[in-house]
Amino acid sequence: MTVPEDVDRIAAASHEPGADLLAPEDVDRDVSALAETLLEQQAERIARNVLLRPDVQEALRQLLATKLYASEEEIIARSLRALQVAVASPG
Repeated sequence: MTVPEDVDRIAAASHEPGADLLAPEDVDRDVSALAETLLEQQAERIARNVLLRPDVQEALRQLLATKLYASEEEIIARSLRALQVAVASPG
């Protein structure tokens, strides 16, 4: 990321008079942290919506009872991989 040559002019035009601009590394760090937070919130929303479905809860109970899986997370991850392979397979 390059810093504009007129960085002093931009700093002077800041909405906070006398405020310093963030260094590009600080901006990158802030953007990364925000993106990670948004991804975590999306994952929590999806998980909540899916796991609250009675049909999903019953399927997880049945699959856990087989003792083939160690956890709900493993069932979900393996099921998604199997679905991906099935969808990607020709014919």
